[in-house]
Amino acid sequence: MLSLKFLDYRVTNDQNQFVLSKVRKTESGQISINKDGNENLNVMGYYDLTKPKLVLRAIENDLIFNGQEELTSLKEVRARCIEVVSLLEEINERLIDNVGSH
Repeated sequence: MLSLKFLDYRVTNDQNQFVLSKVRKTESGQISINKDGNENLNVMGYYDLTKPKLVLRAIENDLIFNGQEELTSLKEVRARCIEVVSLLEEINERLIDNVGSH
């Protein structure tokens, strides 16, 4: 069973699919915890186990289009894309390592 934490994203799986979630945050920016002591999560999507790149694409889109900062020029968008690609390379390695070991 995969349980990957990456920034505000959580990737888990069952026998049929990957589940991509994002943590909810409080107004002060802290991770919201439910009464059972677990993180409050918003499910972003379910992805076929044979297509882990779709999980990465969903994270990429969320980081670029739903990020905290406002992008006001193509230069800023390009810089953000380069940053996201670097982050995705890291999660890709971790995802492959975790899936390969199960």
